[in-house]
Amino acid sequence: MDGEGTVNISHLPKKDEYRLRLQIVNTDKRLIDWLSSNFKGHVYEVKGHRRNNPKWRTRYEYFFFPKKENLPLLKSMIPFLICKKEQMKIAIRFIETIGDLDGNRLKRSAYETRKECKAQLNLLNARGIKQENGASND
Repeated sequence: MDGEGTVNISHLPKKDEYRLRLQIVNTDKRLIDWLSSNFKGHVYEVKGHRRNNPKWRTRYEYFFFPKKENLPLLKSMIPFLICKKEQMKIAIRFIETIGDLDGNRLKRSAYETRKECKAQLNLLNARGIKQENGASND
């Protein structure tokens, strides 16, 4: 996850909802196959990358479904993460809001938690020179 992974939260304005994306990309399909057979998620195969360069190897993308049943795996990763430890903690906090409903709608407190998680991830994932705490100083 540290070298090949992405932790991101996007906001969908039309639905006014937040979506978490946990992704690992690799050109070695063995890793992706192992993830797929052990955890709930989805695999995409991308040939040639963006510019369809025949010299580039096929890229495999694994997307974890942000489900509570994946929490044990994600929590077990934290001691081993160096670069994405804080991002993973935020992702876990986001996932913990799943199922926090008021009828069939997300509770306001869960919505606010997701909004805060997005803001925190944006700071951690910002481009530029990073400070020791992982935030960008741009």
